Amino acid sequence: MFALVYGGFGVLALALAALLVLHVTQRWGWLLTDPPRPPRQWWAQLAGVAVLPFGLAMCYWGIAGPGAHGPAGMDAIAPRAVLTATGLLTLIGAAAPHLAGRAPFSPAVLWTLTWTGCATAALQGPTQLLLANAGRPAVLVAVLGLVATPAACAYGFTVLHQHIPRNRLVDQEARVAQKAGR
Repeated sequence: MFALVYGGFGVLALALAALLVLHVTQRWGWLLTDPPRPPRQWWAQLAGVAVLPFGLAMCYWGIAGPGAHGPAGMDAIAPRAVLTATGLLTLIGAAAPHLAGRAPFSPAVLWTLTWTGCATAALQGPTQLLLANAGRPAVLVAVLGLVATPAACAYGFTVLHQHIPRNRLVDQEARVAQKAGR
């Protein structure tokens, strides 16, 4: 019964992922033809740097264990694997725009890495606070999460926004308004 139920969840996850890929390529396929570029604004570059301590700490806590300053109650292998994956995704997301032209990845893969990493950092900060053992997050976990969440949002949105030409935004807004008026 377990295999049937969780196998069904696995099939559902694959189907949703396939539908998401189809939707993204249909809706924003033009965006995926060019790789993401690092942000030009100083504050967005600073946001990209501000995400790095969160990713490094998650990797450290995942590999070495949370210790006294890390997330409490995450000593077992499974939670530590999640911490390591969170850290790696965060670091890869911050680095992906800098890999354009230097790595053998397609632009779509670089966009996927950027958005997955930024979304991971943005969502895991609050998640670490909400899942704190006994509702008392460690100070370092709280500080890193509170810095990483807005920094990841600013970095990811800036990378996306600078890639979209202004006339493309106006055209898209006009199409949406026209469809809404029908």
